Amino acid sequence: MKMVKIIIIILFFIKLMFFLRIFETFSFLVSMLQDVFSDLSAFMGFFMMAVVIFSCLIQVLLPETKVNYDGWGYFSYIVMAFRTSIGDYTFDNYKATVMKQETWIVWLALMIIGNVVFMNFIIAVVNDSYSQSMAKKVSQSYRLKVPLIIEREKLFDE
Repeated sequence: MKMVKIIIIILFFIKLMFFLRIFETFSFLVSMLQDVFSDLSAFMGFFMMAVVIFSCLIQVLLPETKVNYDGWGYFSYIVMAFRTSIGDYTFDNYKATVMKQETWIVWLALMIIGNVVFMNFIIAVVNDSYSQSMAKKVSQSYRLKVPLIIEREKLFDE
């Protein structure tokens, strides 16, 4: 039942974004959000590949008993790698390993590649999307309103 509620809330948010495009102040923000998500799709695929690779390394280096996500299985290593790559500096899982030097080298590489490199990439992609959205702000506003006007006119013609 909770999953149905979650899906309804997500669909409500998507529909709300659709209707907010009518207003001039929100139209630009909604279209920019769509552009950013569309531009980030390739980046997120590449980023998740890196996270999965690092999660495989973590799985090899850490003992299975030291993972704090009960019931997650192998997915818990992906969660650990993702949390580390976005800047969650939790050391508890990494302390109980036999191969200390190798584990800390993998952790440092994950921090540098995941946090520094990829986060700067994401800032660059979002900045580029923002610049492109600003360049076509007025035309985008009119382009988004045309289908809404057509739909409204069809309702009154019937």
